[in-house]
Amino acid sequence: MCEDSAEDSACIFSMCNKSVLCWQRIDLWNYLMVVFDPGVSFPMNVFAILQHLDQHQKQVFGVALWSIWKHMNNKVWNNVIESAQSICERANSLIAS
Repeated sequence: MCEDSAEDSACIFSMCNKSVLCWQRIDLWNYLMVVFDPGVSFPMNVFAILQHLDQHQKQVFGVALWSIWKHMNNKVWNNVIESAQSICERANSLIAS
């Protein structure tokens, strides 16, 4: 679960401090904030964002999204709290492999 809000697209894309740090670190924050709409569903936001990214950015977005989601699950189910740096490093390692 996100520190600042419920587990939803607003948390993953903009309201959770760690999510924001991750999106900023991977240089997608500006793209997300142009497209993100808190009034629509999570899938609608994902598809809207993907339409505005190039191929490499889509790959980065996908693995970062998964890594943020994994962080949220780790916190809820395993009581493991990760830093924003760890979340981004996990995403980067998936891209590099």
